[in-house]
Amino acid sequence: MNSQRRTITAALVGDPNTGKSTFFNAWTGMHQVTGNWPGVTVEKLLGQITLPNGEELTLVDLPGIYSLHAVSEDEKVTADYVCSGEPDLIVNIVDAVNLERNLYLTLALMELGKPMVMVLSMKDILERQGFKINMAALSERLGIPVVSANVQKRTARLALERAVQEALATKQRQIHVVYPESLTQAMRKAHREGEPEVLAIHRLEGILPGAEAIIDDVERVLGTTPDVLIADARYDKIEEITRGIVRQVGHARTELGRTLDRFVLNRWLGIPIFLGMMYLLFWFTQVVGGCFIDFFDGFGDALFVTGLGNGLRLIGSPEWLITVLADGLGTGVQTVMTFIPPVFFIFLGLSVLEDSGYMARAAYVMDRFMRLLGLPGSAFVPMLVGFGCTVPAIMATRTLSNRRDRLLTVFMTPFMSCGARLPVYALFGAAFFGVASGTMVFAIYLCGIVLAVLTGLLLKHTLFVGEPAPFVLELPLYHIPRVTTVLKQAWERLQRFLFRAGKVLVVMVLFLSICDKVHVPNPYAKPSQPNPPAKISIIEFVGRTISPVFLPMGVERDNWQGSVALIVGLFAKEQVVSSLNTLYAIEGGTADTPSAQDEALTWASARDQLLQGLTEAVATIPEAFAGLMDSLLDPLGVGIFKSEYERAHRLAEQLADPTLSQERLADLQRQIDTALDIEALHEALTKATVTKEAMEKQVARNEALRPQLEAAEAELNATAARLGKASVLQSLAKRITSGSVSDERGRNLVLRDFNAQIETYYQESLSEEVEADTTLMNTLVAKFDSDKNRAFAYLLFVLLYVPCLAAMATVVREIGWGYSSILFGYLTVLGWCVATLYFQITTGHSLAWIITPCVFLAATVAFFYALGKKTKVRLVV
Repeated sequence: MNSQRRTITAALVGDPNTGKSTFFNAWTGMHQVTGNWPGVTVEKLLGQITLPNGEELTLVDLPGIYSLHAVSEDEKVTADYVCSGEPDLIVNIVDAVNLERNLYLTLALMELGKPMVMVLSMKDILERQGFKINMAALSERLGIPVVSANVQKRTARLALERAVQEALATKQRQIHVVYPESLTQAMRKAHREGEPEVLAIHRLEGILPGAEAIIDDVERVLGTTPDVLIADARYDKIEEITRGIVRQVGHARTELGRTLDRFVLNRWLGIPIFLGMMYLLFWFTQVVGGCFIDFFDGFGDALFVTGLGNGLRLIGSPEWLITVLADGLGTGVQTVMTFIPPVFFIFLGLSVLEDSGYMARAAYVMDRFMRLLGLPGSAFVPMLVGFGCTVPAIMATRTLSNRRDRLLTVFMTPFMSCGARLPVYALFGAAFFGVASGTMVFAIYLCGIVLAVLTGLLLKHTLFVGEPAPFVLELPLYHIPRVTTVLKQAWERLQRFLFRAGKVLVVMVLFLSICDKVHVPNPYAKPSQPNPPAKISIIEFVGRTISPVFLPMGVERDNWQGSVALIVGLFAKEQVVSSLNTLYAIEGGTADTPSAQDEALTWASARDQLLQGLTEAVATIPEAFAGLMDSLLDPLGVGIFKSEYERAHRLAEQLADPTLSQERLADLQRQIDTALDIEALHEALTKATVTKEAMEKQVARNEALRPQLEAAEAELNATAARLGKASVLQSLAKRITSGSVSDERGRNLVLRDFNAQIETYYQESLSEEVEADTTLMNTLVAKFDSDKNRAFAYLLFVLLYVPCLAAMATVVREIGWGYSSILFGYLTVLGWCVATLYFQITTGHSLAWIITPCVFLAATVAFFYALGKKTKVRLVV
């Protein structure tokens, strides 16, 4: 009969930046489980190892810690676990380059009396510096096994596993630290009968409560605190242990890291280098990662929305089940999938910066500036990422060491205008601001930054009173990032989003999808409206009901579509555009109706739709990468507002100068030809023609593909129209540059015609970028009374009100429902107040509606102050 093998639990403990994660991954391989410690957001990693004698070892990877006196949430997890008595063994990883400093934690761990193994990392770096460490002598002096961390080698792995068995089988020798007599007496007073002596030391260090009076007595008599005396005694012992352990055996190689730090940490160069690195991180996350968003979006739609819906219809499922499974759960899964690229790429980029050693230096460079807001320097990174996507930005706050800093950063991050809002800005820019669209967008971004700073200052002095975490920073050695390490860290964090925040997101999307699909009687139908719908969705009903709330910020009652679009924007902010397009079309009686071909669904047509969707999804990747490098100078994508449009206007202004030479006129003509790029339009027309002809042949074999043919025809017609207008512009410009119009009056008429054609040509071009036609923009202008201030107030609310469902789900998972509710309420109230104040000051001029938002803002400040007094946010929970 085989005897049952026991399972051993080992805690992997060490200082930060000692190579703990690399060692953990190398020793445990793929046998790992990721989770969170109960009640906190700190990572919990478990690895399984089978020892040579057949026993199973569960290795628990703990956050880095300098001592057992925790000053952050991460450190408290480590200190509580190693002191709990739960682990059977402590595996202490020690940086050989910083041996003396790392041994402070080692002595504190040895006082716990647990079996222990020391693992030395960074030995290769120590040897490159010309030094060698005597591991056998160190093991003898400490009384515990000391082995190398290089477990990729079979001999080193076997040595480690034998050392584990030896430590478990041998009674640990207690190392004797000589404390001053006065401290020894204090320890006797703090000791309680039946307890290990180490608990008395912990009370005097402040790790455990119960010795406050004794600590005060020691400080009064000796003029210093017991924890300082304990530290001095331990460092005396460390000096004794390490004497002669490390010796120089050769000449140190040139330290590249010191040379790099002269630039990276330089007073004048540090911030520009940091901003350059953050720019590349942002570009890598939002642009490179963004190349895959359309793929995941199309893939999710083809499989879980359209594909699943078609399958359910073909087997005769009731409509309510299709709504729940395909339109609800399927859309939720599709939404989660679209966030896979930005979440994965941001954590891939952060892992590279962390593993290379630069992240700690970035925190050092930005620390002075960020502390004005009550935050450490590392809080800058999540805020920067927020300009691309709020979801990975919120998740990036996990790099902050304590709960207060995380909460404050989470509250500030949504003010960074994410890329999903850009299509909304583009639509309103094309409709209202024309050539000034770029300035409008800059103003929106600037408003977000200013309000984020003001929010940080407000919360610092009300809800989250206190100083940021103590700035204890160790600059790790530079490393070439290890591919396996950074990929594994990025994958683990992506899994956490998918299976935690993703679950909350799917439920939220399911709820809103059902509200969008379920219809109720329409109480708002007007006799004057042609063919008013008898029923409307719950979302439309809610939007039209609450539309009076938006009246003070310039959204009139007959523009109820604007309020409905804000609710639909909870799915994703860019859906505000498509929602406005659909709702205005319905009111105008121009909405598309399903054709007979769309309704004639068969298994063959469902299969073709699925294959077509998957093919189109895959095709988006090379298309996205085609313009990758062009986006390096415009990662936010704001160039659509100004590049061709403003350039053409500047050229038109130069053409108006009657004193230009013939050479200069010829140069302007070449620039206009380049801007219009008629050759590219001819190529696009040829391509569209080929696509249409190919689709005609496919439709002849399969009528279900007719919608794709209609789309191809629309693309062909749009390209042909654009080519025609570009040709007209080119012809008008040639009339001026060729000198065929000699009199001033004729020249002015041609210039006026040229400018008018430019306005139309580039407005339609911009409308294609925002997926909106000129009819939508004309309706939008009419609904907002051609008032730029109404439009800008609306955009301010879009900027400030609650983020999308994915971001809200991530916030809930990171900080809980309590603070999440406060954040969502604050964002919505602030958005309404700011938008109302702007509109009323610029256009409305209603004193009552100027005073009311001010009262709401004052009440919000008072609420934060009162809540901050009542509930203090602890650094460690």
